[in-house]
Amino acid sequence: MGFEQPSSFLGLMKASLLSKDPESKCELFRHLNNVTF
Repeated sequence: MGFEQPSSFLGLMKASLLSKDPESKCELFRHLNNVTF
């Protein structure tokens, strides 16, 4: 996986969810689709 630091990934998630920009949300879900939990 490209995310070695979970905190930075969570920061990205929070920033994307708080963002008013719909494209950043799309980018977030694109990242989530590439990550297996």
